[in-house]
Amino acid sequence: MGKVIPCGTKIAMQHAGKPLVLWQNADAVQAWRCSECGYIYFDTPDLGFLRDYYQVKYPEEAKSWYNLKNDWNEDRCANAASYVRSVARKWLQTDQVFYHESRCAFGGIVRKLNQLGFRATGTELNETAVAEAQAAGNESVHACTDRELFVEKSDRADLVYGFHCLEHMPFPTQYLTELRDILSPRGVALFHVPNAVAANSLLRGFDKNSWFAYPGHLHMFSPSSVICLAESAEFDVLDIRTNLLTDDSSKDAEILGGADAASIRGRIFNEIIQDGLLGQEICFVITPSGSETAEKHAETIAATRKRTINFRAREITYLKLQAEDGAR
Repeated sequence: MGKVIPCGTKIAMQHAGKPLVLWQNADAVQAWRCSECGYIYFDTPDLGFLRDYYQVKYPEEAKSWYNLKNDWNEDRCANAASYVRSVARKWLQTDQVFYHESRCAFGGIVRKLNQLGFRATGTELNETAVAEAQAAGNESVHACTDRELFVEKSDRADLVYGFHCLEHMPFPTQYLTELRDILSPRGVALFHVPNAVAANSLLRGFDKNSWFAYPGHLHMFSPSSVICLAESAEFDVLDIRTNLLTDDSSKDAEILGGADAASIRGRIFNEIIQDGLLGQEICFVITPSGSETAEKHAETIAATRKRTINFRAREITYLKLQAEDGAR
């Protein structure tokens, strides 16, 4: 059984010898890291403030992309639906899957899965987004929590997925603990989250990474801290990998030492970043400990855990070096 995040003591993050903070109005908000792994986080804000932020301010700040037209983009939804189906086929070895998306926004991927003949639902706490999606014909999305939706259902989801939702949650361990109750006996969950030790942040500075944000992102998980997060909620990690080089492909060359991503040099740098789990995103698949899937893939789980835990000391070194950058 792993430790609860943070698994060590609380250390104030620094850059160039100064506290690494983000500003919320006139208040400086300190970023913290765990002493035992690469997990980065902010103190949990007032929950009423968070609720107001996501109902009002967040949709306004993100309106250029957080809208029904963008969320229902055909190519985006088709690619995402194909991806989650490939995850289901790999770990569940079947196409007969009940999908559920957590924090689904306007439910574009849920809609596409239903169009393809699969059963899929979604939950979203932004009531306005859900109302707009339902008015446009997507009746499979609901303005409630996952737990509230499934309490009325007789069956459970086979694959729950969430693209960039865990980092927004004030209590991700509690969320995963509750998730166990909505998964079927063979169930798995897929999540994409910002990487705390992305090369983008380590080499260019956290202030250059738009995913280092408050209050929108309360957590940035490192590869080894994913193990702590999962095991604190009694999950096993089936797979963990990285994705993307930066939050904006136009910046990729900086991370690749000035090389074009398609060049031999660029491809070598990219392979090193992917193998070292230093990409912009961490993508991981988990299953409840003791589930049918956990028993079937016990050797893979053990190998994934061993490999990922070995990143722990490296993550701490990376963050210490980044803190010193520019201090001399």
